[in-house]
Amino acid sequence: MLTAPCEWDVVVDALWIGLATYNEAANLPLVLSELRQVVPHAHIVIVDDGSPDGTGEVADRWAATDCRIHVIHRECKQGYASAQVAAARMALAAGPAFFVSMDADLSHEPAAVPQLVSALAEADVAVGSRYVEGGGTPGWSWWRRWLSRWGNLAFGYMGGLRVQDASSGFRAYRADALSRLDLGSVDARGYALLPMVLRRCQEARLRVCEVPIVFREREYGASKLSWAILREQLWLLLRLMASRLRAHGGTKAQRTEPKGGRP
Repeated sequence: MLTAPCEWDVVVDALWIGLATYNEAANLPLVLSELRQVVPHAHIVIVDDGSPDGTGEVADRWAATDCRIHVIHRECKQGYASAQVAAARMALAAGPAFFVSMDADLSHEPAAVPQLVSALAEADVAVGSRYVEGGGTPGWSWWRRWLSRWGNLAFGYMGGLRVQDASSGFRAYRADALSRLDLGSVDARGYALLPMVLRRCQEARLRVCEVPIVFREREYGASKLSWAILREQLWLLLRLMASRLRAHGGTKAQRTEPKGGRP
């Protein structure tokens, strides 16, 4: 079980990290610098959606001096979901042992990456959770904390997801487990990808654990939270509820059917 940065020498090519970026020119160098201190040998895939602030150029400069940094340029903004899928596909094609998805704005602390990957010694997926003991959201406004907390409770109680932080994008996957989820068929554009992937994890009977993280508010740039994202999350919750009701109805019908079958 990996417990300290010094042990990462044994997994030189095992870890890949996916960063979806849009207008993160100020944050990206900070994130990459911290990652290199914690996981110096990890491969990092940056998927940039044509950021007008020059994030793609910043990524290219880092890649020019670090052969383990890979950049995917996309001409226009295609969304968080497809960016993370693109990063995961590149990583899986290289045959790693682990894949980590995280934000590029320092909300997800690079120092927590070893803890997440270490949790995969006993799980297939490790979710960086703000809502388990030890996790938190310092600096958030009351309304954002309320919205996030109740949204995750809804995904649990009404959507049937068995985690406390279904909307966390800071996750570590065993590569063999991730390859079973068919991410390319997930019909999400934004952050709805996150609870949808968890639903697939449950359907595939993968072992999912939660690791406490502290999610900090970004210092540079604008938040990606928007009404479009909230609408997509609400629509997904309704879909999950409908799917759960259908499954429950089918199970109930099987239990009440006579042993001899229908006449």
